[in-house]
Amino acid sequence: MTYSAAIRCSFMKATKKDLPAVNALIQDSKASWGYAPELLAMWREGLTIRESHLSERELYKGLTPDGLICCVYSFSKTTDGVFELEECFVEPRFHGLGLGNQIMADLFARLNELGAKKVIIVADPNAVGFYRKYGANQVGTYPSIPEGRQLPVLEIEMHEKG
Repeated sequence: MTYSAAIRCSFMKATKKDLPAVNALIQDSKASWGYAPELLAMWREGLTIRESHLSERELYKGLTPDGLICCVYSFSKTTDGVFELEECFVEPRFHGLGLGNQIMADLFARLNELGAKKVIIVADPNAVGFYRKYGANQVGTYPSIPEGRQLPVLEIEMHEKG
């Protein structure tokens, strides 16, 4: 099926049986930015969600009306009222169809229920503009690979999302 218009997805917790599909989606989404295969190979381990991660973070999958996993996101609590958006990926054939906005709306609703004060995001440089639409400000950088690569660290104040 080809998707060419905005679709509405429903979010539910992902389980260990979803991990192969979720990890394939993450790898495909990262590759869609045009990164060199050598870089993608270096990042593969860090972009792989393991079963052990499911006890450390909340992982959600977005499903199309016909049941296909079209996007994923996860978050973890770091300190009181502070959460980190760990993953946020849309399957490439669904880019531009509004799923990023749906992810953020679902994320903010869940975090508001948990009393979140802020969200921290270690972002892909290509995604900074997307997060800025939600009030994200850069507060630092985080070392990545290869050596010397720095990722922007963003922060979103949740009082603006209430």
